[in-house]
Amino acid sequence: MLSKQMKMEINFSHFSKFSIFTLMKKFYITLFGILFYITSHASDIYVNNSGQPGTYTTISDAISASSSGDNIYISPYGVYVEDITLDKNLLIASSVSGTDFTVTGNVSINAIPDMHLLILGGVFSGSLVANTFNATENNMADVYVIESEFGLGITFGENIKAHLLFLKQLGGDIDIKNGEVIGCTLADRTLKISDGSRINSSDSIKIIANSFKNLWWDSDDCYFYISNNNFIHTGNSLYAGHNAILIL
Repeated sequence: MLSKQMKMEINFSHFSKFSIFTLMKKFYITLFGILFYITSHASDIYVNNSGQPGTYTTISDAISASSSGDNIYISPYGVYVEDITLDKNLLIASSVSGTDFTVTGNVSINAIPDMHLLILGGVFSGSLVANTFNATENNMADVYVIESEFGLGITFGENIKAHLLFLKQLGGDIDIKNGEVIGCTLADRTLKISDGSRINSSDSIKIIANSFKNLWWDSDDCYFYISNNNFIHTGNSLYAGHNAILIL
């Protein structure tokens, strides 16, 4: 017997009002920047090839030297060949506004209780995998990935809220259990909402203003809000697994 029914509002129309979309995008990016600035007593750490004291030539070295709440700014002038592991509260962003930094490698996240992690403006050749690690249902991790690209897929484990905003390109599918996916261009990829162990949750998963091939859900853990998505597929684009109940 299912522990919870999913409530969904679905609108399959294309999100065509570009000006509204742009304003929403700017609002989110500005909001998260302000929140990270206000809530953290952060040190700024720089990754580049300048050789100046206090800078690092690899992202991994900068992460190792950082403390929870720090900001890591990465020079976009060069390619960083490394796999990255994140396990603390950090802001990871380009040091040049509007220019992405590039990483040949994968991103692994080991979630901790009440984690707040933000990745902004990165182009990664590999995948993003967020592991539950020490995060719990009562102290979930929040992971924000904004205006970034991945050559492979994105997978989020239990007790992690995925905030995937304005992803520009993806070489694989997305699989999440909690959070939101807003304004992403996923081409011919599938967005999957997997079932987890949570029950009687009042959280809502928001799927808004995306472009993708298929939406597949098999979860009775949360409420759903699905609106203004563009399905670029002529066949069936919606798939409901055995745990899903759709209420129109």
